[in-house]
This record gives sequence, C-alpha cells and structure tokens, in this order.
Amino acid sequence: MTISVKESLDIKKYIGSAIMLVFGMIAFYRWTISQELFFISLCFRDVIASYFLSKRKEAIKTSSKKMAITAYASSALPLFYLSAPADEISNLTILVLNLTTILGFLIVTFATIDLGFKLGVSPAKRGKKVTSGIYRITKHPMYLGYLIAHSGLLLLNPLNRFIFTIALILFWIRAKEENRILD
Repeated sequence: MTISVKESLDIKKYIGSAIMLVFGMIAFYRWTISQELFFISLCFRDVIASYFLSKRKEAIKTSSKKMAITAYASSALPLFYLSAPADEISNLTILVLNLTTILGFLIVTFATIDLGFKLGVSPAKRGKKVTSGIYRITKHPMYLGYLIAHSGLLLLNPLNRFIFTIALILFWIRAKEENRILD
C-alpha cells in the first residue's frame, strides 16, 4: 500500500497537532503546580494551536525539516521557564507577570484568529499572505506577543534570562524564514 503525497501531508498536520496537544498537557501540569497565569495561558494556546493545525490548509511552500525542529523546539521552550518560591514573590511581581502574560497572549490570540487555518508551527506559505487585522500593525505579531508574555517571567528567576534569550533567537530565526517563504 502506498501513501500519496496529499495523505503524507495530512499525517504531518495531525502529528503537529498531537505534539501541540502534548505541549498543552505539560503546560496544564505546570499550571497545577505553580498556579501561574502564564502556564494556563500557554495551555490554552497549545490546545487552540492543536485544533487549527489539525484543520490547516495545505502548504504551497514549506521550510526545511531543520526549521520544523527549530519551530517546535521554540514552541516547547516556554515549558522550561522556572518559577520562584511562592514566599519570595511580591504582589507587584505577580501583577507585572500577569499583565505581561495577558497582553502577550492577547496579541497571540488576535494573530491566531487572523491566521485561522493558515496557522502553522513551522514557517510555510498557505495561500495569500495575511496583512489584515493585527498583521497590519506588525509583520510578526505572534512572536511579539510571545516575547511580551515571556518577559514577565524574567522577574521570577534569574535563570529565565537564559531561556528568554534562546526564545528570542529562535523567534528571530523563525521570523527570518517566514519572511523568506512569504515574500
């Protein structure tokens, strides 16, 4: 029995959907331990991404497997952020963390809605480039939203600076690849 190219692509989108669902379950587990808004928001993002990935449009042009690995690693990276002991966190720190989480994930939500079934983890062209909605304001609102949401975690633990720096580099690589594929 042979699998057609179209069926092979369908399998890829379901694998990507399953990976994001697993990330969502890990984020949910992290939330049950820390009760940090960031992790429940991350869980929500991953579950929504899983749905859109399972329904996404077929790609016209895709990036390399290396880029796909980079993209999924970038999506998993926030699961490694460290918390601070509850007794060491001030109310002001919690407020800043929650505000950056809300603002960042709000931007991500608008970007996800604008992309709809064109959403993908790894850069790919799935039809006409989106330039409406929040994409009128910035070329890469998803990455901007993630960076804002991640920034509050810098206050919780000094080691989060290392994870944030890696996230920043990976978002830059993904954005550069998206520009190459979409332009």
